[in-house]
Amino acid sequence: QVQEGFRLELVHSAQPGEGSWISMTRDDQGRLIISPQGTEPLLRLTIEQGRVAKMERLETQVRGAMGLLHAFGALYLNGRGPDGYHLYRIRDADGDGRYESTETLRRWNGEGGEHGPHALVRGPDERIYAVAGNFVNVPSDLSTNSPVGHYAEDLVLPRIDDVNGFGAGRKAPGGFVLSLDRDGQDARLFTAGLRNTYGIAFNAEGELFGFDSDMERDWGTPWYRPSRIQHLVSGSDHGYREGSGKWPDYYADSLPPVADVGIGSPTGIRFGTGTAFPARYQKALFGLDWVFGRLIAVHLQERGAGYT
Repeated sequence: QVQEGFRLELVHSAQPGEGSWISMTRDDQGRLIISPQGTEPLLRLTIEQGRVAKMERLETQVRGAMGLLHAFGALYLNGRGPDGYHLYRIRDADGDGRYESTETLRRWNGEGGEHGPHALVRGPDERIYAVAGNFVNVPSDLSTNSPVGHYAEDLVLPRIDDVNGFGAGRKAPGGFVLSLDRDGQDARLFTAGLRNTYGIAFNAEGELFGFDSDMERDWGTPWYRPSRIQHLVSGSDHGYREGSGKWPDYYADSLPPVADVGIGSPTGIRFGTGTAFPARYQKALFGLDWVFGRLIAVHLQERGAGYT
């Protein structure tokens, strides 16, 4: 089902041995680098006139990457490598098309996987922004320049945990975004209070956005929060806490969502900046929803210091 003004063209479907694709980036030659979820190798696709002209399997030490970013002449990955599921940088030093060197830039403390370290994007300030799900602990080496500092639980009533114990015992601040230098250091806690945001993206004005998930078993409870588009402002706490501890949208020290999307499981997001889409879609935020197999477009309008 295609909106008016668009045309769909199938570029490539994953074949046996190519895995289930969970992240993608574009290198400095315009080639697509794709990570499967399992142990299959990374793929590099050269696209010419909308077709795959060449496909290569990249033999690297890091696989199963939920975050991929080609920047500063290297490939950054949140994935499984020699030291476990961490942030790695791999380089093609001699320019032969193979990634020979592997560095562990940052060891994440907590769990990997679907609620672990996720997307990596390059910010307008030439820093790397990494988003992590609610099963990752805030690093112990945070910079004193971190915008977020004084988070806490602040519960008056006893918490009601998830009935199956999912996330039980996890403490504030939930999922978060770190701002890092190109070596994965100088870690600044940029925003927090998310559940399990998988993708983040900057708009043309340099503002950061995310698409956060809901907790399915909370449907019908007073503390249920639907999947939502969030404006990820520096220093903000978006109020996700485990179980019944979530902040309502009206809390003055939180930020309300830009848009409630409803039941869903958000994955990747991207702005239409620089595309040949119809004009109104060039400023739209596109988000993928795994549950219903849909691509949504969110049309943002400035309101005060934020968006609706």
